[in-house]
Amino acid sequence: METRARYLLIGFVALAAIVAGFVFVYWMNTTGGLAQRAVYRVQFETPAAGLYRGSAVLFNGLRVGEVVGIDLDPADPRRVVARIAIDARTPVRADTSVGLSFQGLTGTPAVALTGGSADAAPVSAEGAEPPLLLADPAAAQDTMQAARETLRRIDQVIAENAEPLRTAIANISTFSDALARNADRIDKIAAGLERTFGGEAAKPLPASFALTPPGTFPPIAKRPSGPLTVVEPTALIVFDTQRILVRSGGALTPVFEDARWADNIPILIRSALVRTFENAGYELATAGDAGADPQLAIDIRDFSVGTGPEATANVELGAKILGGDGAVIATRVFRGTAPVGGEDAASAAAALDVAFGRVATDIVVWSLGIVE
Repeated sequence: METRARYLLIGFVALAAIVAGFVFVYWMNTTGGLAQRAVYRVQFETPAAGLYRGSAVLFNGLRVGEVVGIDLDPADPRRVVARIAIDARTPVRADTSVGLSFQGLTGTPAVALTGGSADAAPVSAEGAEPPLLLADPAAAQDTMQAARETLRRIDQVIAENAEPLRTAIANISTFSDALARNADRIDKIAAGLERTFGGEAAKPLPASFALTPPGTFPPIAKRPSGPLTVVEPTALIVFDTQRILVRSGGALTPVFEDARWADNIPILIRSALVRTFENAGYELATAGDAGADPQLAIDIRDFSVGTGPEATANVELGAKILGGDGAVIATRVFRGTAPVGGEDAASAAAALDVAFGRVATDIVVWSLGIVE
């Protein structure tokens, strides 16, 4: 009997320990614990997805307790009522906001209590039930639900503006097609702007050439005592340029991009002729418009260089001596040529200068022999 009684005692002690362990665990998971706990009810008007017994309760981000119960409201199935047990020292006030906070990468929900005024009244209980806290209606919305709601609104905006969006896309397509068709022009415009605003080093200025008035003449029989006006020469529009012209197959082309005459060809020829008269000892020749004095009228018929290994510079000027009343006193055509020593702009300009010198000498001698 004594042995049997000992076994009964051992079994009773073991059973008592197991029961005590269950009671302790239940106490720790409800209102018990090492610190005094306060119990509140939290009412959610919308589904509290993911919230379960044992979920954390946070106050201003600090854990102060856990959820000890969660259930549907029998009076309204749309509501969810959670029972929380938190540290009794937690300053829960009537204006404390309640919501859900989703933590970590998995989005585990926790009941989040936030703030409240220091002078606000504590939450009071209703009868035998713990005090009630009302959650923000949007607080129980989880991240996936919020994302779905956002996508729904975006889809609604797109549906309401489908026609304007279609028109905008069509206009963008039209604009891009126009850009593609005018890509070369746009590149040129961009290059021009870049050069204008110093995007690249400025190109060197083209070389400038002038005509040299002859300084030696054959014997001149007489020199007129009256003045002579050299009017601006007439010419085809192709000769009214600063470019050095090259004749090829009957066509005149400005070939040399890096070279220019010092002025347009008609003005250049008139200035050189006036200085040629001065070099011949006749200083009464002046550049001007038609007037009462006798005039020397020049017509530029050719002022170009040819092409090929035996190219020549060709200058052909028609000259007229006009009286003060505009009547033609004398007329003559003067021609001069000179070989071109190279294919560059400097060789072409030098050959034209030589050819012009021969023509200018003949014009001055001829004019002085006619003018009184």
